[in-house]
Amino acid sequence: MYQIIDNVKSLELETAIDLLQENALKEGNTSITPDKYDVRTTPGIPFLILWNNKVAGMCSLEPSIYTGDPDVAVRACRHHVLKEYRNKGLGILLFDAMVTRARKDGYKIFYITQDINNKPLNAVYQRRKKVPQINQSMYDNEMANLKLDKRILFQVDPNSDLLQYVYYVDLQNENYNWQPKQNMIWRNHNGKL
Repeated sequence: MYQIIDNVKSLELETAIDLLQENALKEGNTSITPDKYDVRTTPGIPFLILWNNKVAGMCSLEPSIYTGDPDVAVRACRHHVLKEYRNKGLGILLFDAMVTRARKDGYKIFYITQDINNKPLNAVYQRRKKVPQINQSMYDNEMANLKLDKRILFQVDPNSDLLQYVYYVDLQNENYNWQPKQNMIWRNHNGKL
């Protein structure tokens, strides 16, 4: 059914990501266009997920240069599952694989960010909503450890109005007090801005 490939480093798999980027753009996703992400040069670990041996989605696990602590934190980004493969739980499977890899690589914090205006996805991350077509037990794996950081908002560019919620997993389960050094706005919130 599904297969996850991490650390995509062959020409065939790199070409598969190029094709996925083209298809994602056709679906309206501009966050993984070649000018923003190049599997050959962007730092981090690219992940592919296949469904019945067909490329269904991707994401990238990138040392957190944005927050100024790439030795401590790792960010999951460039996450896209093609529309024809959605509602199968593939995004959750990718999430679990990335958290497992980040923990294995010794990071303290794994995080994702999401536009504060994306109400449906934020509701899922904040466990106020579940996708009904997905087996609900999938939410009991690494997704169960995902927490909203109510102290901060992510701002990738200080000249942009785009603010994002920060969701994280404490990879060492030691109540690590993460203090990102940059690209964060320190503002208490309840996840419903």
